[in-house]
Amino acid sequence: RRIAFESGRGLDGMSIWLSNADGSNLVQLTKGPENYHGSPRWSPDGNWIAFDARGNDGRRNVKVVESSGGQARQLTSGPFSNSVPSWSRDGKRIYFTSNRTGRFEIWRVSAEGGPAEQMTHEGGYKAIESPDARTLYYMKKSADGPLYARTIGGSEEKQVLQEVAMRGFDVFEDGIYYLA
Repeated sequence: RRIAFESGRGLDGMSIWLSNADGSNLVQLTKGPENYHGSPRWSPDGNWIAFDARGNDGRRNVKVVESSGGQARQLTSGPFSNSVPSWSRDGKRIYFTSNRTGRFEIWRVSAEGGPAEQMTHEGGYKAIESPDARTLYYMKKSADGPLYARTIGGSEEKQVLQEVAMRGFDVFEDGIYYLA
């Protein structure tokens, strides 16, 4: 019923906006201090939106904000970039990509904050947890490329799709929907 998206229509950089599915009831959800807010993802219960925020130093961090509005809370920090958040199916954790090891890998952090846990070790950029919360599906780069999967807590990955366009995939009960 509602859509979260990034837009520069507020004239103060890119921000997260909300609207009804028909485009009505447009509301700016986030504002600075960063000059770019993007990659919005709804929490499973619809009460929160995770997003990434790029600061003046060019680094990104993952934040969450209540979908009803309010002050955003930062979940990641450090001398590296953290971006492209997605929620666990139970809403307790947020997956994201970080280059803190020298290359982008998938990490997860509690939605309340705290230390992050590394989930991949052979590259990872965008991740989506399976509906049964047992498998992590992910791409290794921000551009077109293969889709991989691994059991959460497991070490062996497998390629499940040869090519997905521009990180365009999501995972549902009845299958994987993706851009070719």
